[in-house]
Amino acid sequence: MKLRLGVAVAVVAGVSLATTAAARADPIRILVAASHARGAPGELPLLHAAADVEHVEGVLTTLGGVRPTDVITLVDPTVAALNAAFERAGALAAAHRPEDVTFFFYFSGHGDRDRIHLGAEAVAMADLTARVRSVPAALRMLVTDACRNYPTRSKGVTTEPGFAIDG
Repeated sequence: MKLRLGVAVAVVAGVSLATTAAARADPIRILVAASHARGAPGELPLLHAAADVEHVEGVLTTLGGVRPTDVITLVDPTVAALNAAFERAGALAAAHRPEDVTFFFYFSGHGDRDRIHLGAEAVAMADLTARVRSVPAALRMLVTDACRNYPTRSKGVTTEPGFAIDG
């Protein structure tokens, strides 16, 4: 009788520990980092877009808790390749509870206020935002390091009207 009770207690304790471990999944941080050196027709090629991605990836894997296996790096992607990267990020995230997921998207390349430029293709910021929001995560960050580099545009800083930040 004592042996059966001991075995029953051990089984219940083991099931309890397994259930607790499953409910307390490890957090995951996912990074999609894309660069595109070529912009729309007339935009000069960028020299450091891919290096920018490498630096962001290095910082987030060294200091930001992103595991190298959870990094998706794209150099000069097509829109289809970018969409596939979002699908892969979504699949990685779906294996975890949303509250355990942090998702980062970083882009270095050409763009403007309304879209990022992937060579001859472009992705509207509204579409990019929707793709980021489609990844099930408690925290999502979208960073675009995009510039317009026209041969006729002068170099340097220009000012724009200020704006309020709510919050």
